[in-house]
Amino acid sequence: MPSYSPTNFRKPTHLTQPAPDSPSLNPTTINYFGTWRLLRTSNTFWSDKARVRNIYTPTQDDAFTYHTKPASNNHEKRMQGKNTPVEGSPGEFMWKGNGLMRLFTARWEILGFGEMEGEGGSWMVTWQKETVFTKAAVNIAVRLGEGEGEGGLDEETLGGIEEFISGLGEEWKEMVGRMVDVEQ
Repeated sequence: MPSYSPTNFRKPTHLTQPAPDSPSLNPTTINYFGTWRLLRTSNTFWSDKARVRNIYTPTQDDAFTYHTKPASNNHEKRMQGKNTPVEGSPGEFMWKGNGLMRLFTARWEILGFGEMEGEGGSWMVTWQKETVFTKAAVNIAVRLGEGEGEGGLDEETLGGIEEFISGLGEEWKEMVGRMVDVEQ
């Protein structure tokens, strides 16, 4: 059974025209802290990576962990950074890297969020604005419930999420067309 509805989504802050179904997601009520497993992405940076995890903390000292392909490679790489909420724009964040990554920034926002029925986990859709190094991109991730294995989203829910994103316009359809599954 799908775990989404139009109220699970909101349009990106830069769009001035109403998005399909007048979504009403309130990003200020989302608890996005925890470890999220990246399932699908249109960000080319992640296309040659496996087991990508986004770790969000209340202290804003966040990390991305990943492995280079194949997924059986046991050498985990880590990028540390800080996600700061953008003032006056709920659900929008500015990421700035730490250490050698301090020269890099990315602005991103939460476009969708939902609970996974009967599984105790959550899903989240994020959009990253274009940077010097990457095109604008959409990501779909899951945060599994306590003790959950390597579960994911059912195809009906994934299809509904991608349909909503595509409905935002041509640029968004193109991002969905570029989405790849992230090797787990």
